[in-house]
Amino acid sequence: VIIDSCKVKEMTTSHTSKMSSLVTVMASRDSLRQRSGRAGRVKAGRCFRLISRATYDKEVPMSSVPEMLRVPV
Repeated sequence: VIIDSCKVKEMTTSHTSKMSSLVTVMASRDSLRQRSGRAGRVKAGRCFRLISRATYDKEVPMSSVPEMLRVPV
């Protein structure tokens, strides 16, 4: 059984202060799909997400922005 909060910590950079920091954001649908796939690897399993269907449809992005575009190299 997997209980998923649907959140991830991502490294981002503030444009005003040019400082990097870890920020908690909603995970992408691609990431959530991968996480739920772990529930049934060895034996039958379930994945429970701690958000409503409406929140999933409105607030969860389809994919995440690559780190190279979020943080200066």
